[in-house]
This record gives sequence, structure tokens and C-alpha cells, in this order.
Amino acid sequence: MCKILIVDDNADIRECFAFNLQKAGYHTVEADSGLSGLWEMEKEAPDLILLDLMMPSPDGYELCRYFKNDSSIPVIIISAKGAREEIEEGLSMGAKAYLPKPVSLEKLLITVQQVLNAA
Repeated sequence: MCKILIVDDNADIRECFAFNLQKAGYHTVEADSGLSGLWEMEKEAPDLILLDLMMPSPDGYELCRYFKNDSSIPVIIISAKGAREEIEEGLSMGAKAYLPKPVSLEKLLITVQQVLNAA
């Protein structure tokens, strides 16, 4: 069973993603800040990370750079920042996909499966 780390400071979003990913057969781990995301990544060794950008320090940008340099775990950015430039920046930081919020659960599940299949 694939393990997915959800790093988002919004509890409602984390819980919604976790519930639906679990229904689809994934194991989930949640982190409510950049710091707890780093800790959970080291502790849990997830297969995939869902990452929000706008969080307390370290923010999602810093985390994405860290994951790119120090880990082979694929990252999907899910952010309210949806301008073309922001999406390009997220992908250039090493994210495998970028989903602007609000994201449909169907699109989330499809993207998760695609990224995991490509890993």
C-alpha cells in the first residue's frame, strides 16, 4: 500500500484529502506545517508528498527545494496560487505536478496515480 504525506496547514483540506485517498486504498500521513512535514517525511518515508505552498516557515517553496535536493520522493504541489508563472515555478523546483486549489477529488486521485506510476 502506497503511503502519501499530506502537508497543508488547513485541517479541513488535509482531512478531506486523507479521507478520499484512504477510500482509494492509500495510507495517509498528515502534517500541519513545514516543520512537521519534514519530521513526518523522515519518520514515515512516504511514497508521495502532497504539498501546499503557503504555510508557516518553512513554507512549501522551501520544502519543495529540500525534497528535490535531498530526496527522491515525488511531490505534487496543491496550492491556491494558480497563475501560470507560479505553476511554472513549482514545476521548476522539482514538483512532478501542480494542482491549483480548489482541486476536484477526481483530478487529485488521477494525478496521484499518474505520478506514482511514473515513479
